[in-house]
Amino acid sequence: MSRGRLTTTFAALALVLAAPSLVSASGGGRPPFARAYVGTVTGSLRTSERVDTWTVRGLTFRLQNARLARGRWGGTYLVTGGRVAFTTTAKGACPTTTSGSFSLGGLAWDAAAISFLQNLREAGYAYQARVAKEHPVAAKGCADVPGTGGPVSPAGGLWLTTDIGRRLVPGRRLAGRFTDSSDRGTRTWTWNLAPRS
Repeated sequence: MSRGRLTTTFAALALVLAAPSLVSASGGGRPPFARAYVGTVTGSLRTSERVDTWTVRGLTFRLQNARLARGRWGGTYLVTGGRVAFTTTAKGACPTTTSGSFSLGGLAWDAAAISFLQNLREAGYAYQARVAKEHPVAAKGCADVPGTGGPVSPAGGLWLTTDIGRRLVPGRRLAGRFTDSSDRGTRTWTWNLAPRS
């Protein structure tokens, strides 16, 4: 799924969640949404030029709202912490490996969130999650190979993306695997996030 399509999907969810017909989450029938999700994400990005792998530990999504809008429940969890460890390996004329780690910290909704929305046509909920934060690093270069050693952004800055079709059971574990292939490479994410009360 392209980054533009992801942005459009999240924008559509934002419109629904920000609708003026929202009512208080304290009303009757509120699903048992967990206060937070905490867990681990692993991923990889494989292109013709390099291979990136990463692990996000202690990834924490905290519930920001849970509201009833237009007859269905929806809401958002925002990222409040986690630490990324990554390795990027360049291929070709100058094979090199660069590793590092950094803290995600708190991220805004447009950068990192889980948005969930109740399905009207069938029981249950759908969710989409993402974590995006650029972290350019200076790759090790080869002195005799022009154009190497410049900064690269491991994972393209996209540490987690899930498909909107993923199913959410309020208060239950979020786990899955998603692969996105395009002419820019193949990305794979695997996540396991446990609910916290």
